Amino acid sequence: AELVESAATNRAEFIQECKDGKLDGVVAIYRTIGSVVQTGLVDEELLNVLPSSLRYIAHCGTWSLRCEYSNVYMLRWSLCRSRI
Repeated sequence: AELVESAATNRAEFIQECKDGKLDGVVAIYRTIGSVVQTGLVDEELLNVLPSSLRYIAHCGTWSLRCEYSNVYMLRWSLCRSRI
């Protein structure tokens, strides 16, 4: 396995990296509460540009402090990815 680190410093740069294919082949993303500065919230816009190879989003943080994930988006995303 190869560790791939994003060079993005904000959401717009991260989305552009995804669109440019710089994260193609990535199968897992590890997030922290602090990474919201780099990626923004996980929402429909972000889920639509993540690499098609992505299977896992691991989150390290306290869910009760801030629930940024829309269950509808995550469920739809996981169902689509499980069919690939």
